[in-house]
Amino acid sequence: METGLNILIYRTLKEALRKLLPGTLRYRCSITATYGCRLVVCASLILALSIGPMAYPRQALAQGGAQLLRDTETERLLYDMATPIFTAAGVSPKAVRIGIIQDNTLNAFVTQGLNMFFHTGLLLEAGSAEEVIGVMAHETGHIAGGHLIRLRGTVQSASTQAILTTLLGIAAAIGTGRGDIGAAVISGGQEIANRSILSFSRAQEASADAAGMSFLTASGQSAHGFLRFMERLGEQDLLPANRQVEYARTHPLTRNRVQAIRAYVAQHGTEEIKVSPDMADRFARMQAKLRAYLFPRIAFQRFPASDQSITAQYARAVALWRTDDISGAIKALDRLIAEEPENPYFHELMGQIYFESGKIDEAVTAYAKAADILPDAALLQTSYAQALIAKDDKASLELARDRLQLAVRQEPNSPFSHRLLARAYGGLGLEGPARLHLAEEAVLKRDLKVARANLERAKDAIPVDDGPNRIRLNDLENQINELEADSDE
Repeated sequence: METGLNILIYRTLKEALRKLLPGTLRYRCSITATYGCRLVVCASLILALSIGPMAYPRQALAQGGAQLLRDTETERLLYDMATPIFTAAGVSPKAVRIGIIQDNTLNAFVTQGLNMFFHTGLLLEAGSAEEVIGVMAHETGHIAGGHLIRLRGTVQSASTQAILTTLLGIAAAIGTGRGDIGAAVISGGQEIANRSILSFSRAQEASADAAGMSFLTASGQSAHGFLRFMERLGEQDLLPANRQVEYARTHPLTRNRVQAIRAYVAQHGTEEIKVSPDMADRFARMQAKLRAYLFPRIAFQRFPASDQSITAQYARAVALWRTDDISGAIKALDRLIAEEPENPYFHELMGQIYFESGKIDEAVTAYAKAADILPDAALLQTSYAQALIAKDDKASLELARDRLQLAVRQEPNSPFSHRLLARAYGGLGLEGPARLHLAEEAVLKRDLKVARANLERAKDAIPVDDGPNRIRLNDLENQINELEADSDE
């Protein structure tokens, strides 16, 4: 019965995907009673993209209950933690995209296109940076082992917004077109989403464990943190599925796996190699910031005013902002900036608070400081540009254009950055480039009708001697033609 339902869901999802995202997904799924549903939804939930321009705490991209959080500070920390692992595995760190999903469950997973995702639940529940690094090593083992479902390359260049919006469309199409099947698919999709998209076999899990531990050793680290993490989950396989934590349900656990990890640790030395004090401090700040953003009331309890550490002050500043005490949050950030004037993340948060409060000049000043400290942070540059555009004067629009061009070079598949660029060019009276970036945005969202309309208007407005824009226009037209051809298949 379950297998039959899975096949029915698979066929319905496939039909909806062809209608809603024609030509952009090609996948191969074996339908089984155990893994069929979640493998099917891997195709639609893949999130294999350069993640969009939303920032946490500034914004969370939410579609249909799925939230992808963006935060420069957190992402940079995770990349710094993972880079030695990626290097040891022979994987280019620049090729891997790390994303954060707002979900209280304890889980992490990888998807096709060298994408690694962490639930906020795992980041908050981890007892140390070493535990998260151990999970990173394991997930890198899946990448290095080729355990991922094969998908067409166009999915890899899609945007987070496009994929998440597609999920909403699938639910709507199924719900309105075939109500009886739709109910089953939507409820099934909820369960699949809760299981975080992708599960591997026990053999693959053991293989990823072994590879991950070898990467830890090769990078001069130890597997003690991974062992602690796994020991806490070691009895999960004895519990009913509905009582297991998400990581256990998507990463089949056995006591043999834990014993193998314990034996590896014993064989390679009993002394744990800790991360640097600076890394440990950054990890503590990340957890405090994330907890304060998601659970501000709890953060006030965990970080009382009597605790004057930078980490505690940071948590309280975020919690004050999240509970609408804007004045208190700004005062707290003023104290933090006085202690660490070159910390870009304090200035970034200050800019965000001012921007959301309608104090555009103050926001621009704060963002400018942060963006100058971190000129290679695309997300930060985009936030700065958004504040500049709000000023709506020629000098600010020109500076916003320059910052956004820098951001787009770093993250070319950000629909939001292209929209902001269109606004900047439009404000400067340059319709051709504005229409070109609106077409770029529409292509990333797979709205081909809007993309084609803007492309045609860009053709008329861009001079024939504008080489760079003409080249991009031709490339974009070819891309739209290919997507339209796929939609006719």
